[in-house]
Amino acid sequence: MENVKKIIQYQDGDASETDAQIELKISENKRLKKIFELNNEINRISNDKGLLNFIEKTSSLRNEYSENPKIAKTIHLKNWFLAASIFIISGLLVFYFVNKRNPNDRIFGQFYSKYEISIATRSGIADINELTAAIQYYDQCQYKEAIIRFNKILSTDKNNISALFFSAVSYMEIKDYQKAAVNFKCVINLKDTAFAEHASWYLALCYIKTNNIQMARNIISQIAESDSYYRAKACELSKKLNNP
Repeated sequence: MENVKKIIQYQDGDASETDAQIELKISENKRLKKIFELNNEINRISNDKGLLNFIEKTSSLRNEYSENPKIAKTIHLKNWFLAASIFIISGLLVFYFVNKRNPNDRIFGQFYSKYEISIATRSGIADINELTAAIQYYDQCQYKEAIIRFNKILSTDKNNISALFFSAVSYMEIKDYQKAAVNFKCVINLKDTAFAEHASWYLALCYIKTNNIQMARNIISQIAESDSYYRAKACELSKKLNNP
């Protein structure tokens, strides 16, 4: 409930937290995202001058005929039903567009989760200051800052596997799937055993998010036929792609 209150305050320009903090909460929580979009729609309708003028006129009529209870009550009920209808229709529209407009978004949401850094990964980079700092930002969900630092590393070492991979996941987290795909393909082409299978999985998800379904199917099919860590998930995802 507190998060919902903060979202409404954020949309009203009166948030106590930073924009980045609130946007992060919205991006990571599907329920909050739906509430955010619903409130946007309600705000849009409530700012419709034509609609507001209509309600104002009917309210004036109700006051004018206040001496006649039947007429006043009828106008009041029409206003109430109009407001209730607007709210219900807004909710249905948001539900439709969020959940029905693009089935690929639903599939992506079911199968995507951020790559978590293992203890082995942490210990393996302990002596690399620049990379360590970048991954710390990644670990703390400060993806834009992480990307800046990963790109700095890649400017002098374009084949740095860790920087390529974690920058790609960071791009996914800020919804820049095109750039994420580019970096994942670089990781795959370098044939690194530590990150190649993870990169393939995430690349397929990038293709799903960008509606390049045939490319996604090709990768998922290869993963499903391999002994990859993602084999079981790939088999399940393949069914979803064929029957969205």
